Amino acid sequence: MKKKIAMISILLLPLVSCATNDNVISFEEYVQIVTNASCEQKNIFVFESSSCPHCKKIKPLINEYMKSNEDVNIYMLSVDYKYSISMNYVYDDKTMGYLSGDSSNDCIKRLDNRIAKYVSETKIIPSTEDIIFDGSVYSNYYIYTFTPLILWYEGNIEVKIANNVEKMLEQNDDGKIIYSSFESFMAFPNEKPSWNQPFDLTSYK
Repeated sequence: MKKKIAMISILLLPLVSCATNDNVISFEEYVQIVTNASCEQKNIFVFESSSCPHCKKIKPLINEYMKSNEDVNIYMLSVDYKYSISMNYVYDDKTMGYLSGDSSNDCIKRLDNRIAKYVSETKIIPSTEDIIFDGSVYSNYYIYTFTPLILWYEGNIEVKIANNVEKMLEQNDDGKIIYSSFESFMAFPNEKPSWNQPFDLTSYK
């Protein structure tokens, strides 16, 4: 079962760093890149966690994909966290704030709220078999920010979101993911969703 960002010991979020350190960014840098992207610019962001087995499984595939698709910018963000006496659970990436489910100080919660609106307005119906998994049964805080969480952007608009990655990939008899399946999955969609709200997380506080 996937991990979840919440008061659960098994946190299901981001992957681990990929390719080179140049691709590992902070949440603050993620916001800046998306906010300032030109309309034709294509970026993919992968949220990962060092304790996420699904993240570890697709990490070598992401590395391979990055090497053969240099025209697409791929960035990695970690949502790992640790306990702090003063603020409970603090993200290792200080620009994320701390894990609380309170959108005033938890950037992942604001992102979760934006994804929820994306799901609603694009009329996506999440299920365990879909590209987007609804984890409300596991947490009152975070519904969509499971890891690996992957977001595709054209300019500052999300054109594709996935948090149920492994369900969408073909595997051989040994349980190894077939790369061609992963490569097809990582492609940008030909048709954009009915979603045209420029990226701005401040409205989700």
